[in-house]
Amino acid sequence: MKCAAIIMECNPFHDGHQAIIHKAKEITGADYLVVVMSGDFVQRGEPAILPKETRVRDILSAGAGLVIELPLPYATGGADYFARGAISLLSRLNVVTDLVFGSGSGNINELSAIAEILTNEPLSYREAFRKAISSGAPYPTARAAALQAAAGLAMPEDANDILGIEYLKALRIPAAPTLPRGTGTGNASQITPHAVRRESEDSASRIRRAMLAENPAAMSPDTFSLPLLYKLRTELCQGSSCLSRYADVSEDLAARIAKLLPDYRGFSQFTSLVKTRSYTYTRISRALLHILLNITREDLQSYESEGLVGYARVLGFRRETGAALMHEIAVRASIPLITNLASALRTASIKPASIKPNSSSRDSTAATDDSTTPGLSPLFRQMLEKDIAASELYDLFAVQTQKQFSATHAEIETGATVKVTPELSKRIIIL
Repeated sequence: MKCAAIIMECNPFHDGHQAIIHKAKEITGADYLVVVMSGDFVQRGEPAILPKETRVRDILSAGAGLVIELPLPYATGGADYFARGAISLLSRLNVVTDLVFGSGSGNINELSAIAEILTNEPLSYREAFRKAISSGAPYPTARAAALQAAAGLAMPEDANDILGIEYLKALRIPAAPTLPRGTGTGNASQITPHAVRRESEDSASRIRRAMLAENPAAMSPDTFSLPLLYKLRTELCQGSSCLSRYADVSEDLAARIAKLLPDYRGFSQFTSLVKTRSYTYTRISRALLHILLNITREDLQSYESEGLVGYARVLGFRRETGAALMHEIAVRASIPLITNLASALRTASIKPASIKPNSSSRDSTAATDDSTTPGLSPLFRQMLEKDIAASELYDLFAVQTQKQFSATHAEIETGATVKVTPELSKRIIIL
């Protein structure tokens, strides 16, 4: 069995995403295609402009068989953490044979060579990096300078290539020894990477700007300006050092946030205000989002010590291919496959026998009692609860105008109206 995988944010879905889905099947000859997708908040430190239900429908309509959610800490993490979380999740499924990712260059050999240097960090690289950092260069600039000095390789400017390098680095890291063993093979699967040149002229950022111009009520960082201000003020009542417990918030950054808080006028405005030469806009936005969503440095360290990912949450599948793939995953995976949130939080394990390849009913994904597949540990139950809380916050601020906007977009793109409700966010999309 061959199973190809793609990691996507789809913020929003466009023809570049559709092209890579079609290309993945073509170049791998895969029987199945699984997509790992970010949920309601994304890597740029922002809410997704469209709810995950709309994006899942678009992905399934384009031909993917199964969509699994990338847990919140990785979906909102830096490129390295985003990649390691996604690769860890795919490896734990023990069915994925190929990884396909978009690339500006399409040169897998060059990207692999860069990944090798950045993973092993030879002495020449480390010395050049230290010299660049000590001169005050931001991390990305220092890394590029060290790579050029140590190996004569140029760090790509294309965002897809940079993320692709992080995928290749993550594929070189062995599975954590503390990973719980279940009915699966135990060891992480060997996954073959493929870099596919992106030919599409579409840009997700350009599309987001157009969507926000068309409807200013669409979801954006400023949708969460008031709750962020409340959270910052609440935390700072205990001193600026309290902020440094959150992911991506150093002590220096915490002090800067505290100093500038009296000038807070909104999420985006404050991000620009806090930004410096050392702290990029995206880094600040991500840090503020981590504060808002209660993602701490201690959380990330705990997840890493336990193998990064402890479950796979299904967001949607196609009946003709996805159900069969879910059955294979449930039999082979070393982590539980979550198809029902209530059952996942209430019971000790998720049962693979409940997933029938030829099933056509939502109720067929409910748990039964005939498996030894491991259930959620307390730590990964906490991760899942944080993901649920973030989705509920997103839903709470998805005002009526945003709901109508999402429904209109869905009608145009898929020919079907999607009503965005808190109830829908707890369901699996089936096509």
